[in-house]
Amino acid sequence: MTLQTPNLGILDRLPREVRDMVWEYICAPRGDQSNPHTKNSLASLGTCRQVYEELSAKVYDHETFIIRVSPRYQVNSWLCFENSRGAKWHVKDLEDAKTRGFANFPYKRLKEVTISIEATQHIPGREDQGQIISLFFKMRDLTEILLEAKKGGLHNLNLELLDSGTGKWYEGGGPKATILLIQDAPSFVPEFDFSVVWLPLYSFASFLPNMELGQLPCEMREFLMGEITAQEADQEIRSDENAKERSDILYAHFDLALDGEEGETADMLRLHRFSTWYQRGADHGSEYLRELERVWRDRAWGATWRDGWNENDSVAIEKRCYMFHSLNPLYAKRQRGRSTQGIAGPFKRPQFSEVLKDCPSAVNLEGVWDRDEWFRRYPAGIKPWKYITEGWRLPLYNEEGRTYRDASDAFADRFGGQASLYLLYLFGDKTE
Repeated sequence: MTLQTPNLGILDRLPREVRDMVWEYICAPRGDQSNPHTKNSLASLGTCRQVYEELSAKVYDHETFIIRVSPRYQVNSWLCFENSRGAKWHVKDLEDAKTRGFANFPYKRLKEVTISIEATQHIPGREDQGQIISLFFKMRDLTEILLEAKKGGLHNLNLELLDSGTGKWYEGGGPKATILLIQDAPSFVPEFDFSVVWLPLYSFASFLPNMELGQLPCEMREFLMGEITAQEADQEIRSDENAKERSDILYAHFDLALDGEEGETADMLRLHRFSTWYQRGADHGSEYLRELERVWRDRAWGATWRDGWNENDSVAIEKRCYMFHSLNPLYAKRQRGRSTQGIAGPFKRPQFSEVLKDCPSAVNLEGVWDRDEWFRRYPAGIKPWKYITEGWRLPLYNEEGRTYRDASDAFADRFGGQASLYLLYLFGDKTE
């Protein structure tokens, strides 16, 4: 934060006691602070150094922060940050949270930070296993934020597991295990819902001894306390690096399962995936694909943890790109953009090979990205696409020939797959 001149201006005429009353008023609850145009006390901190020193004590010191994580998908509220004064900040996604400074927030000055996680909900007649995937994805993003905060001195972290009338962490005589209902769930993954959401947080196991765990059922307390014992007994197996690897594996399997998972939350998670494909704009490339590349290609998974791994799973990622290419509402927007800029000739949908190469021109005019356009076009989410055969690739190969085959081969290589061999088997060595 860049601080301006230390001059307080007209406020310098007021006694410190009166200025403290002004700061108290500025820090009063203002409700939802998500709108970037909403005035709030955080904006006042950059006025000058003396204002920062006087006001920050009111904003941060003795303050508690609650980070709320819901299994349901709520548009424009991926995570919710709330202070004890009643102010709330809803962030749309991970990039939005970083842009708005939550990764660099001075958590070390806060009295307490609590992660409050709601249990997955069950509504009779409406199966929605995607909620456990939603919790895991959100916890994974939140962990990335908190790891940055940990570097700055995060020192007091609490975990709160919330029940509701339609969802509980502990039911039927034992901890809930929604993950067992997820299609093709690998055998090594955490068994219970609470252990699924804990996995990304493993780097914060050192905070466990100071956490208030009394409100948790016995099995959950024993599990978390067992994590402390295991960490102390075997640092190599229970290292942060090892935990991140396990988290990566579960992320990869959940990401594959999401392609065909049914339910309201899964539909919205697919929409979230496509709407954040280029979080920082098409000119910066796809953060989503880069993260998948890191997980799939740079992995060092043991034989047991590679359960279900197929070298051609990269084709599933290519299918995902094809869904993105086919459903992208920005193509129509690009058509309108061409006419307003006087570009001659009819608009032609970009080749799929350009999408596989992550070319900005294949996304929208001049690399422009509009997350909200996806939500306007698909307000109810995106239904699963269930490919039974590889026939969807035939029209692409017939149209683009070796250009597509080479692009598909290079794309598969990013993720450790072998796509071109598949294409040669299906369609032969066609020349352009």
